[in-house]
Amino acid sequence: AEATGKPAEAILHLEAALNPPQSLGEARHLLANKSDIEYALGVSHAAAGNSAEAERWWQRASRQAGDFQQMNVLTVSDMTYWRGAALEKLQQRDQAEQVFRSIAAYADELEMQVPKIDYFATSLPTMLLFREDLGHRNRVLASFLRAQATYGLDGAEAAIPMLHAVLTLDSNHAGASDLLQEAKLAVPATIVQGGSGSHTSVRTR
Repeated sequence: AEATGKPAEAILHLEAALNPPQSLGEARHLLANKSDIEYALGVSHAAAGNSAEAERWWQRASRQAGDFQQMNVLTVSDMTYWRGAALEKLQQRDQAEQVFRSIAAYADELEMQVPKIDYFATSLPTMLLFREDLGHRNRVLASFLRAQATYGLDGAEAAIPMLHAVLTLDSNHAGASDLLQEAKLAVPATIVQGGSGSHTSVRTR
């Protein structure tokens, strides 16, 4: 809806995503990070001309710290990127860079870990159905986090090959696919300086 110039329709979909229906029989965990949806709501409100409402949603996204995934409370997750992106929208570049650097640092740490399933992790449906390769899952996540951090720190052009690498490891990675589409839209903003072959990237998000 957003891509076809219908921000009002996008807002309705995002608000629905933020509030899952009771008929699902399961609510979002209280510690789950929702900054991706809140950031997108800010983008859609900005496109609709509601600057005050856009800022309100970006403020909410910028305050999302930590996450709850795989039955664990996490300081950094793949949702942390959207907190940094929201801080950028709010013109708080220094704070945004700190967030992106924390993602990169966690990616390095993750690659050094030996993954294991917690004894009390009873709500991991994939582990009940499949023999999941935990090491591979760690590599995919670390690669995606590093691509997110690169996007935030160095721009879309630098992140694109890294996002392709994530999709090579996991062709069904929704986060990498979505961010890659966004990155490809940003790349045409690159200014190419004639003659020298050098170029200056215009960071856009």
